[in-house]
Amino acid sequence: MKRTLMLILALVSLSTMTAASAAEDSDFVTVEGTVYIWNLDNAYNATADMDDFADIPGGEYRIARNIYVEVEFGWFSLDLVTYTDESGRYWVQKRNPWIGDYSVNIEVWANILLDTSIPDEINQVNMFPAGTDLFFFYEGRTNIYPYNGETDTALVGDGETLVMDVYIGGPGVDGGYSVSDWWDEYPGDHLLGFYSVEVIRDAYVWAINHNIPNTDIYREVSLMYPVGDTAKYAPFNLPAGVGHIDVDSRKLYPDELMFPDSIGEQWQDLRTTLIHEYGHKIMHDVYTVLPMDFQDPKCTGHSIDATITGECGWVEGWAEFFGAAVQDRQTVNGGLDDSNIEHTHHPYPLRLAASGLGVYEWRDLVDDGEQSICEGENAAVLWDIYDPKGWEYMLPVQQEASQDPTVRWPAPMRWYDRLTDPHLEAIWTIIREDDPDRLTDEDASFEYTNDGFWKYWRDNYSSDTERLHGLKAILYNREIETDPYTENSPIIEVLGVDRSARKAQVRITEADPEDRPFLYYNIAYRKDSTSPYRLVQYTDRLVSTLGGTWEGNTLLVDVTVPPAVNYSDLIFMVHDSMQAYFYAYMGGAGGSSGGSSGGGEAWQELTLMDKGALPGLPAGGRMVEKDGLLYVAALGDGLRIYDLRTHPNDPDELGSFTSTDFLPWPIDIDGNYVFIADTDQVFILDVSDPGNPHPVDEFTIEPPADFITLGLEYYEGYLYYTAGYEGMYILKVNEGGMLSLAGNYRSEDCLDGSDVVAYSDTLYLICETQGMQILDISNTPASPRYIGFWEIATPSIEIGGRRLHEDTVLDANNKLLYMAVTWDGIYVFDLSTPQSPTVKAIIKSNGAVFGLSLLGDALYTTESWPGGVTAIDISNLDEPVELAYLDRANPGFNILAAGDYVYVTEGTSGLSLIKIVQP
Repeated sequence: MKRTLMLILALVSLSTMTAASAAEDSDFVTVEGTVYIWNLDNAYNATADMDDFADIPGGEYRIARNIYVEVEFGWFSLDLVTYTDESGRYWVQKRNPWIGDYSVNIEVWANILLDTSIPDEINQVNMFPAGTDLFFFYEGRTNIYPYNGETDTALVGDGETLVMDVYIGGPGVDGGYSVSDWWDEYPGDHLLGFYSVEVIRDAYVWAINHNIPNTDIYREVSLMYPVGDTAKYAPFNLPAGVGHIDVDSRKLYPDELMFPDSIGEQWQDLRTTLIHEYGHKIMHDVYTVLPMDFQDPKCTGHSIDATITGECGWVEGWAEFFGAAVQDRQTVNGGLDDSNIEHTHHPYPLRLAASGLGVYEWRDLVDDGEQSICEGENAAVLWDIYDPKGWEYMLPVQQEASQDPTVRWPAPMRWYDRLTDPHLEAIWTIIREDDPDRLTDEDASFEYTNDGFWKYWRDNYSSDTERLHGLKAILYNREIETDPYTENSPIIEVLGVDRSARKAQVRITEADPEDRPFLYYNIAYRKDSTSPYRLVQYTDRLVSTLGGTWEGNTLLVDVTVPPAVNYSDLIFMVHDSMQAYFYAYMGGAGGSSGGSSGGGEAWQELTLMDKGALPGLPAGGRMVEKDGLLYVAALGDGLRIYDLRTHPNDPDELGSFTSTDFLPWPIDIDGNYVFIADTDQVFILDVSDPGNPHPVDEFTIEPPADFITLGLEYYEGYLYYTAGYEGMYILKVNEGGMLSLAGNYRSEDCLDGSDVVAYSDTLYLICETQGMQILDISNTPASPRYIGFWEIATPSIEIGGRRLHEDTVLDANNKLLYMAVTWDGIYVFDLSTPQSPTVKAIIKSNGAVFGLSLLGDALYTTESWPGGVTAIDISNLDEPVELAYLDRANPGFNILAAGDYVYVTEGTSGLSLIKIVQP
């Protein structure tokens, strides 16, 4: 390997390359190709006795973008220097050889070209040609060259093109050229060097794409490994003015690990460390002098729960936020653990043990009154500004207040985070222009101590009420002082209730002007003293939607209440996203229903039919309805078909199909075929004659799934069938209804598929314990292509060892997908861009939601704990309203609404009918 490179020779080579473009291609040889780096981010199941780390399962080649490439043409000829482009490709041309052929090899350096648009005078490293470079050096600061290696040689002659695809690390590829000459150094260190500069490049690109100008990131910086036992960014080390990111020694290969099956986590942990330290470098660029000297012993040994100084908390908090944002994970540094920096406190203490929501032990280690100097809380504040607007959980004291015996509010108290800064316009403007030294102002009498981020936010946005109130609420809900904007609780008082008109006159008091536009209200009701309270509105509504004019600190408004026959008493609630106030109204029963309210809200009734469960029907699974016929997967039996056309309140059974030891749960229909399945069988049934459904074909898997299969979806000639840890089977429905195995999809990220939905050439594979995979089936329906993963922020309740993401329903007309997540409620996904679904709304529930069904503008749900059926008005997803609720002794598992009736499968109770009574 050639170990020297004269700058002048490189410049001559570049000029030679430029001149070549003016001549005929036949006068030149061309060398081109793609450079790949072996990546172990997703590696798993490594064993300590592996001889070669290249064989670790889960490793993959990824393109090496903007990497330094030197094309060597032999000892007698000048070499050419270039960088790969965004697709990992390089290309050079050179005059034909005088005699014979060129003997070519490729040398690559762990040297990244970050941005060619920055002027030379502020390049990070100017030693070598063409723009902004970042080097990954050898062991320490005395080495001259970054980690590098070269391939074997190949010959190229007059006018020829030589394609040399280069593979750094890994097993290599037939026909490719592996970089193997490492000068007797451990090859793992070199691979780590190339990996690390690509990680920095990813962070740099993210920063540029999020409104951090490239001209702000100008200081020279180098990466070094291994240096010491602690990773750190050192702003001022030799050579003078050059920053260093020192990377601590790492255990990244099988023979180094006690638990080698976590090899991918080790590499991703290195990624989080590198991005964190690069975050320090970016702050240093704009600050010139950082608030806390990194050599200051007071800031050493810091941790996520550390409360050392405000300066240390701010500097570290920024870096922890930066890592989370770059990796799009709301964990500390974007790491893989559960140190979530978004949710602040425990929601709803009564369900805490069951749900596990909001439990972040490190927060308990932060001393009271020192949240403003805790680096974790600093990171959390920045994340709450950056992330999308939405509902968050209030402080524990607010959760406890809502559970006062005289109140018993039926849902966790949540506040609305009004801020979102996805492109860092607000955050970076203050960091760049004002250089805040800490999150909040110091408690001192000198003016220059008022240098906190909160102070500059107030200065910049004093006339922007939403931003001012928004950050005030974020700080308050993290128990951080909001001086000089102190918090005063709003108050609500009920002046009178007109039961027949369904109106209550209330007086609201709010002393803080910045909070008045952002007050929320809701009402809870119960039918009698033995019934649980339920929310009228599933999402708290803005008080401003009620109209009225503020007179000083007070507002008089009318609020719509439920029909009189539906409640014995009410609880009125108002909050300003910081504190809630409750007013209990004990009005007694009686009065009339009064019809529709002034707001146009209809109130339904649900009545259990005397018929109850249909005779002879065993426990039921899911149902589908088509052309007035109801098809029920009868658990432990098979298929039942009922006629809803003439007597929907007492439907006749038209036909059935039974199978011994068959436990069908999922069901789907297409034309004259019905598909039902259990743990190891899929049946296709001909129902052209509903009175005589009969099997056409069946498919059996070995071994059987380890629990009842929940997912079965027919889509354009294919049947997608989830089989637990066996993955998802893909069956081709051939002519005549014959089934054949077309493919199998199994992912380590989704070993517990509970449902599958197809829409617009996209599969949504619901995973019980994690979230939802998005798969492309546009070109290869039998081989789904992984696109992405939506991870549920708060895991669902665990029941009997399983966390249940139980049911989904598709509204194809409005491009919406509803997913029931037991205690978490119902997530509504916008499928306008099918392969990039986004959460449009979250409908909170009063119980554990299992089944879903759509009918018009109403969403019907079954709740298993407590048992019941709920009708929800979803005409405005931002403000869903409960229309009716029917308490049921038996838990409901699945539901289907059709016409004027709701049909519910209730475990061993079979199928129940519920009539919908319109207002």
